[in-house]
Amino acid sequence: MQTQMSKMKLKKVKSRKAKVENFRAPSAILFLLSTFYFLLCATAHSADVGGKDYSIYRSDNNLLAPLKLHDNADGTFSLEVYDVNGGGGGGGGGGAVTVADGADITLGAKADTAATTDTGTFSGIALTKRQLQTLATIATNTTGAATAANQWVGTGTVVSSSALEASHVLKAGAGTLVQIIGYNSKTSAQFIQLFNSATVPADTTVPIAVFTVPATSNFSFDTPHTGLPFATGIAVSNSSTAATKTVGSADCFFTAVVK
Repeated sequence: MQTQMSKMKLKKVKSRKAKVENFRAPSAILFLLSTFYFLLCATAHSADVGGKDYSIYRSDNNLLAPLKLHDNADGTFSLEVYDVNGGGGGGGGGGAVTVADGADITLGAKADTAATTDTGTFSGIALTKRQLQTLATIATNTTGAATAANQWVGTGTVVSSSALEASHVLKAGAGTLVQIIGYNSKTSAQFIQLFNSATVPADTTVPIAVFTVPATSNFSFDTPHTGLPFATGIAVSNSSTAATKTVGSADCFFTAVVK
């Protein structure tokens, strides 16, 4: 009797154990499926077996915006954007991210015209084109658009005395005096005068410019870098007076550059 009772208890225990095992089996399968689903849907997963690179995904309307987090192994991390669907890099990532022409409204398109003002609402490309145009204008105004009046006069025609003399017509017409040098052989100081005239003017004529020279010495006259313009002609003479012409002796030698 006891033996039969023991057998019945054993059968019940085995039956309960079987039910528990039958219950646990599908639970384990569900756990594995859930884990697998979680891994597939995870927002971050390791992209490198070594654990140094990590890919981080953000989902917007089924579009992936991948970020690659790199462990620099020095306590710092660097963040990179890469194309999960691009070529190179293997494993579906590593390609460079590109933006189609005109796809970014703020950046703009290559065909955008230059911005018309500095304060309006324009794309980045339009503003860049305006800046380039402004730089080109500045360069033109600085170099290409300089007029002859503010440029270095450069070379010209050399005119000089053939002997000691008191005066000389350097140019019998309108022109520019680039430079004048000379020698005063007189044993005393005297004045050198410049006249806006196509001929040697008469005494008492008022000069355009005047400077003094020491006795028996060389002299020179500093003209502006643009030269000294004369509307009628260019004449030079020595003088014993400063404000008006009082011609002296033939004791000067003149050399000038005129244009």
